[in-house]
Amino acid sequence: MISILEAIAPVFLIIAAGYAIRSRAMLPESFWAPVESITFWCFFPALLFYRTSTAQLAGLPLVEMLVALAAAIVVCGLLVVALVPAMKPSGPTFTTLLQGSIRSNVYIGLAAATGLFGAEGTALGAVAVAGMTPLVNFLSVVALARFGRSERKPSARDVAKAVITNPIIVSVLCGFGLNLSGIELPRLATETVRILGAPSLPLALLAVGAGLDLATARQAGRQVLVSSAIKLLAMPLVAWAACLAMGVGPTPTTVVVLFAALPTATSGYIMARKLGGDARLMAAIISAQTVASAIFLPVVLILLR
Repeated sequence: MISILEAIAPVFLIIAAGYAIRSRAMLPESFWAPVESITFWCFFPALLFYRTSTAQLAGLPLVEMLVALAAAIVVCGLLVVALVPAMKPSGPTFTTLLQGSIRSNVYIGLAAATGLFGAEGTALGAVAVAGMTPLVNFLSVVALARFGRSERKPSARDVAKAVITNPIIVSVLCGFGLNLSGIELPRLATETVRILGAPSLPLALLAVGAGLDLATARQAGRQVLVSSAIKLLAMPLVAWAACLAMGVGPTPTTVVVLFAALPTATSGYIMARKLGGDARLMAAIISAQTVASAIFLPVVLILLR
């Protein structure tokens, strides 16, 4: 219990610091967008590539982890669909409820996994990232293409391109590919990538805090509560049950549950805004879930570990 709290608390303290820095205007507003961009395109992929290319993969239940996370995503997506007759959301609102119920902030997850299990946690977290990101993006884009209010509907080619060119997915696949090939990079290259990835998690967590809109979160209604209950409670429960059914070990199970219990990522807001979702509701869901997860995440890990 203490180890979980010690690993999770610093993550949310850094998020709180990011919120304080932005709300008090300690840095110019123009600072945050470039930070988010370089973290997404450079620092975070470098960290994932380094950890996956140097991880000890023998004996890790990689397939079982991917199956458990995919099951959790699909079940929670179907749960949102099942609630449509009762909630009667508009098309754009439905897409936002879906994103808010299945999308995870992998920055928080990787920081927490590293805090809990060190390099092994980072490697297992990278497996979770590789499994969740393509599926969540595919389901989200398909829903937005069908129910969003944007005039430009993304085509199948657009969806495929978004997945194939995602730097997070590319870095994980390249890292695992290099690892499995047995090829070792020169120490100069390895150290360069390691140093390049070092700023990713602190900067990402500060940016998460800076993006919080607590005023919007305070206006949370039934839709935010339903989405949050599915994301923060139902999804980790399904993931845990799947791991239990497949006999996954304690450490990989904890990482799977951790990533399933994460709050919704800020990328959901960008996607909602660009592709015709309910961006205002998305902002409320992101902020409310991020704040709530400071309590729910350690509780879920302690109960289901």
